[in-house]
Amino acid sequence: MRLPHCTSQKALLLSSIMNALEVKKLELEIQALEKTSSRNRTKFIIEVIQGLSIIIAIIIAVYEFILKDRDPNFRVLDLTGNTFSSATTSYFHKTIGGYHAAKLQRYQEVIEKQFSGSINQDVLDMLNTKYFITSGQGEDQNNQTMKVNNTACGHAWFVDNVQFVKNNDEEMIAISSFDPSKEAIINDEFKGQLQLNDLGTSANASIKLTSYHPDHLKYEYTSPKNAIAVFSEIWYPKGWKMYIDNVEKPYIRANYLLRAAELPAGNHVVEWKFEPTSYFLGENISLIASILLSLILAFAFYKERIQK
Repeated sequence: MRLPHCTSQKALLLSSIMNALEVKKLELEIQALEKTSSRNRTKFIIEVIQGLSIIIAIIIAVYEFILKDRDPNFRVLDLTGNTFSSATTSYFHKTIGGYHAAKLQRYQEVIEKQFSGSINQDVLDMLNTKYFITSGQGEDQNNQTMKVNNTACGHAWFVDNVQFVKNNDEEMIAISSFDPSKEAIINDEFKGQLQLNDLGTSANASIKLTSYHPDHLKYEYTSPKNAIAVFSEIWYPKGWKMYIDNVEKPYIRANYLLRAAELPAGNHVVEWKFEPTSYFLGENISLIASILLSLILAFAFYKERIQK
């Protein structure tokens, strides 16, 4: 979750970065003790601390620039460290990486197939990766820079073409090289849910995110014909439900791990709500249990008063 813009944000960022650099600082100090004489030891350590201060200032500048973006929902790729095992970036931004001991299987498979070795730009675009954070080369490797990804697909978009594949393996291969802004890769298992003869193209159609909350997203769109929209949100049918003008509708998977849907022509509102059955079932069970407990206590209290 992104932090609100406040004066304490710089202090939080500085604290996080200092923790991350502490190990490096200690390593450099140890090197200083080993390589220098006692007379030059203090001078060397001061130079190390001054260098770290410059690095911290550069990192803060990069992070603060991204935090000024008022877009409520985009992702960041931090290439200055191990993207998929560090939690520093995800503390301040939505990131395609971060650390979790139990990632969703489909997302983990994409990490292994599309981000091991070379990084697939097409997959970054469909994940709405808006900013890249990189480090310099050689002696300048501690100097961080930020780059805007101009080909990011955005929050949601309409596509002109659909490519059907037979299975998950073909789906993974297909997203290795394609244009996510124009084409959707869809498994044959969802083919029966689409009315292909009635579908239009993305011409004169538009869709935009109008309201964002982690468990409730709202979009408004206009389209002259029925069209397929792809949403840069992870496919998870066990909890997410889609509503068009407050009526629940089915949706499909596209590009191996994103959500997609065939949207009717016209001007409409699409909402995504996280409503897992297990959560509401647990709530109902807790409510019933609370009512029963209250009745039992009330009956026990009443019975005790009668006996007196």
